[in-house]
Amino acid sequence: MTVTQRIKAVCLKYPKRKALQIKDGKGIFQPFSYEEFYKEISALGAFLVTWGLKRGDHVGIISDNRKEWIITDLAVMGIGGVDIPRGSDSTDQEICYILSHSESKVVFLENYKKAAVIATNLSQLPSLEAVVIFNSVSDDDVASLEKLGIKVLRYSDMVAEGFRLLNKNDRIFEDELDKGSDKDLATIIYTSGTTGTPKGVMLTHESFIYQIDRIKKSYLIVNPGATLLSMLPVWHAYERTIEYIVFFSGANVAYSQPIGSVLLNDIQKTHADWMTSVPRIWDGIRSAVVRSINKSSKIKKTVFYFFLGVGIWYKKMSSYIRGTVPQFHKRNRVVDFCIGIIPFVILFPFNLLGNVLVFRKFKKILGGNFTAGISGGGSLSSSTRQFFCGIGIKILEGYGLTETGPVLSVCKQKRPVYGTVGPILQDTEFKIVDKDGNALSHGEKGILWVRSPQVMLGYYKNEEATAKVMQDGWLNTGDIVMSTINNEIKIVGRAKETIVLRGGENIEPVPIENACLQSDYVDQIMVLGQDQKFIAALIVPDYKYLEERSKELGIAYMDMEDLVNNPQIYSLVYGNISEIVSKKNGFKNYEKIFRIKLLAKPFKVGDELTNSLKVKRDVVMKKYKSDIAKLFK
Repeated sequence: MTVTQRIKAVCLKYPKRKALQIKDGKGIFQPFSYEEFYKEISALGAFLVTWGLKRGDHVGIISDNRKEWIITDLAVMGIGGVDIPRGSDSTDQEICYILSHSESKVVFLENYKKAAVIATNLSQLPSLEAVVIFNSVSDDDVASLEKLGIKVLRYSDMVAEGFRLLNKNDRIFEDELDKGSDKDLATIIYTSGTTGTPKGVMLTHESFIYQIDRIKKSYLIVNPGATLLSMLPVWHAYERTIEYIVFFSGANVAYSQPIGSVLLNDIQKTHADWMTSVPRIWDGIRSAVVRSINKSSKIKKTVFYFFLGVGIWYKKMSSYIRGTVPQFHKRNRVVDFCIGIIPFVILFPFNLLGNVLVFRKFKKILGGNFTAGISGGGSLSSSTRQFFCGIGIKILEGYGLTETGPVLSVCKQKRPVYGTVGPILQDTEFKIVDKDGNALSHGEKGILWVRSPQVMLGYYKNEEATAKVMQDGWLNTGDIVMSTINNEIKIVGRAKETIVLRGGENIEPVPIENACLQSDYVDQIMVLGQDQKFIAALIVPDYKYLEERSKELGIAYMDMEDLVNNPQIYSLVYGNISEIVSKKNGFKNYEKIFRIKLLAKPFKVGDELTNSLKVKRDVVMKKYKSDIAKLFK
C-alpha cells in the first residue's frame, strides 16, 4: 500500500473531519475537511495523468508549508510519480542543481519570482518541460516567462480542469492510484548539505509506512481530531513524516511559522495538541520565559524558581519510582524505588501547588490542549529538558536522519526515558560498533548502524557515496551513540564532526555547543579546533540580551559590530562560557573553550544553516576563515 492509498482510506473514514486548518487573508484559521482534501488530491492527480505525467517521472516541489504543498505531494505520489521537495528559501544555485540532477520533468513553485529564476536558467535544466505556480500570477507575467521558453501553468487552473475531467471520468486518478505498491519510489529528498554538495536520498512508500505504523502503535498516541501545529519545513523528512502520522490518525495540521509571537498566537487560536520543532526553538522558548521572570519582582522570581526546582526534582524522583531512569547498565529497581519514594511523597503537594499557582498559566499560553512537543534534528540541552519537565510540559525527543526516512527512535509518550531519544523502532536491527567494526555493549560509545525497510534505496545517481555508507543493507548513520539495556539511544556526537587535537584528544563538539546554548548570551555557536592545541568557538550572541546588558553597564556603541568587539562584552560572554564548560559541570580540561569570536551577524537558513537549523560547518569554515585563523594564532 502507498502513502496516498492510506490517506484515501482515512478520507473515506472521516470525510467531515478537519484535515487542515488554513489561514485566510485575515489570519483566521479555516477548516479544510478530509472530503475536500481528497477531492483536490484527485483533481490534481487527474490533471497530471491527462497532461502526460507517467509513473516514475520526477516532479519538483519548491515551496514553503501550505495546503497546496501537501496536496501536490500526495497527488504526485498517488499516480506513481516521484516528488523532489525543497523549501523556497533554498538558494537559486541549490534549486537549479537539485532540479537538474533529479531530471525533474515539471516543478511546482511558490510564486512568480521563483519561476523567473527557473526561466532564466533553462539551459541548466534540459529535462524540465513546465513550471506550476501556486500563488496567483497575472497573464502578463505568464507571457513574460513563456517568452523565455518554458511552459507555465497555474495551480488553480490545473485543479479546476482536474475537476472537469473527473466529472467525465471519475476513474482517471483512481486507476493510477490502484496500481501503486509500497515498493515504489516515493520521493528523492536532497540532504541539506552540512558538509558538502546535497545528495538525493531515495525513499520508498514502505519507508514512510514502516516507521509510521510502529510509531502509532507503540510510541505516540495521536487521537482523531487532534491538531498538530506545523512550523518546520514540510519538505524535510522529519516534519513530513509527522504530518503523515497526523493524517493517518484522522487528526489535522495547522500551518504556522517559527516566529515566537506568531507561533504562540497560533497555538492559542488552534488549541493545538501537538507541535514539532527543533532544539533551538525549545531553547528559545525557555530563554524567553526565564528572561521574563528575571525582570519581574524578587518575590515572583523566588516563587517561580522554587517551584521550578520542585518540579524538576519531582519528575526525577518519579522516574526512579517508575523505572524510567536511563539504564546504560542494569539498575536495581528496588533500590531505585527506595531512593525515589520518600522525596516523591514530600514533593508531591508542593508540585501540585506549583502547577496551580504558577505553571497552569504557561499551559494556558499553549492553548490549553497541549499534549506534547516533539523535538528532533539535534539533541535537546539538559537545561531545556529539565525546564519543560519542571513546569509539567512534555517534550519527547526523537532521532533519525533523512536516509532513514527519518525516524529511528522517539521517546514513548506514556513512558518517556528522559536523557535519551527513546528506543529504536520495533523490528529495526541496529548495532553499535567501534572504529574497527567491533560490536560494543550497552553503555559503550560507538557508531550506530541500522538495517530495516525504512532505510533508503541509496543516493540518486551516486553509487560511490551510497557505497560509503551502506553495506549489505546496513546503513552507517555516522552518529556516535550509547544504548541502554532497553535499546533506548543517547546521542553523543557525530563521527564526521569529532575534533582531534594535536595531543590526540578526541572531542565531540555537540555536547559542548548544547551546554553553551544554555547561556543567555549565546544564540548560535560552532566549536572549532581540528589539529589545534585547544578548542575555540564562533558565537552568534543573543543581540537583544547583549544590548540590554550594555545599557545596564553603560557601554556606548555605534553598531553591533562595535558592540561585539567591545572588550567588556567579550569578557562577560567568555566568563559565562568558561563557567558553563568547566570541570564542575563534567567537562574535561581539554574540552574548555580557550578563545571565542563574537559575530555581528547571525547564521541564516540557506547560508550557514540548513532548513532544520543545523550549522553547515563547511560553509562557516570557509566564510569565517580569517577569523578562525586569528583564534588559533
